[in-house]
Amino acid sequence: WNRVMDINIKGTFFVCQEAIRIMLEKQIPGRIVNLASMAGESGGRAISADYSVTKGGVIALTKTLARHFGAYNILVNAVAPGVIETEMTKEWRAKSLKEIPMKRFGDPREVATVIRFLVSDDASYVNGEVVRINGGQYL
Repeated sequence: WNRVMDINIKGTFFVCQEAIRIMLEKQIPGRIVNLASMAGESGGRAISADYSVTKGGVIALTKTLARHFGAYNILVNAVAPGVIETEMTKEWRAKSLKEIPMKRFGDPREVATVIRFLVSDDASYVNGEVVRINGGQYL
């Protein structure tokens, strides 16, 4: 429990804290994109409670930071992937496929594409959002 909290919540908080400190000190606009998870919104069926709780916390942290620092043109958003083809998801992919309307797993490049959008000028009015990338699994 503590290890997952340290990595997912505390780690995210401290990185955001330092990034925001630098942006404010240098008076530069910026973007932060946190990595949440579908489990943070829906609760994890195939994943542990500690993971789901921390990813829900990342979502709450994202929205709180967006509210507080948007006035400084520091935009904070999150992505919430579902099942993506990675080593982490290998063990429970088989039981997840039937729950995904698109009948395939996501590719890490699809997550990267959304992140690239969120840090671009095209997303200059996107703040405090959680972008779900899950093939329709969590509707």
